[in-house]
Amino acid sequence: MNLLPDLMQMDVDLFAAMGEDAMVQRGVAAPVAVRVVFERGVKHEGEHGQYVQSVDMVLFRTPQWIPKPNDVLIQGAVSRKIDTIADDDGYVVKAVLYG
Repeated sequence: MNLLPDLMQMDVDLFAAMGEDAMVQRGVAAPVAVRVVFERGVKHEGEHGQYVQSVDMVLFRTPQWIPKPNDVLIQGAVSRKIDTIADDDGYVVKAVLYG
């Protein structure tokens, strides 16, 4: 029994329910519409468990877009650059937003 199609559909359903519409742009190419999930105020810890900073992250489904550093995420009148890629499981990519 192959559960992969069911798991992939679950991701689609979660992004539909919890996600927000946005646009993403790479370089001078035209912006592309995407559905993303934001994780705001994620705390980062240092080597010894001390609090270092709080960052905003955004999750992309790779069938829609594979983010890279310096891509620009546009939501309404707000534009933010992608700083780094925090995690990539091949289907969902978690990116750290700059600033």
